[in-house]
Amino acid sequence: MTTSRTDFNQSWLTEMPKRNNIGDMYPIISQNVKELLSSGIHPKKLSKDLFKIELESTIYYWYGTETHIVLAIEFSKKPQNLLVNVVGKDPNYSGHPPYASNLYNAVLKDTHYPVCIISDDQLSDEGFAIWKRLFNQGHYVSVYDIHSPGQSRVTFKNADEMNQYFGNEVSFKNYRFVLSESLPAKLGEMIAFFNTRRMRELSGLDTED
Repeated sequence: MTTSRTDFNQSWLTEMPKRNNIGDMYPIISQNVKELLSSGIHPKKLSKDLFKIELESTIYYWYGTETHIVLAIEFSKKPQNLLVNVVGKDPNYSGHPPYASNLYNAVLKDTHYPVCIISDDQLSDEGFAIWKRLFNQGHYVSVYDIHSPGQSRVTFKNADEMNQYFGNEVSFKNYRFVLSESLPAKLGEMIAFFNTRRMRELSGLDTED
């Protein structure tokens, strides 16, 4: 039986794949999706060009067709959020739609789960710019330090505040960004998770599984 403490640790403190200088991940994620399709798994069609495969612990979303993946993202499913594993786009569509910001928007609308990503290990300069763009579109973006998540969580009031949590220094690997829907209730739910954790941290209660 899991507890709220266990759910929090699994969702917000779980280690994620480390891919410094991410590079071109399109061949990897494209191949992953194609292998699932060739194994007989049928995707759910969310719109004319948006598809989804949801497995027990992983979700794939992509723009394109069932035979050609243009832009795709892979998440690990956690009790309280989705963790970004891989994002990749066909280089032939570089600078052209569909855009990653559109895909993140679609994911938030479909799942209503906040999306979490490590600062320096996964969030490239391009990805950082995308999250700033989503902030400017009205979504909530927060950050926290994995060593004291309850006490360190900050929800940004302007996009420039994000700059101090993103860089090349080793210390930035402690920060994780969270993207939430542009609905106060959804932000409130995420804040509640962290406030419960903060109470445990400040009161000296056990924070381990």
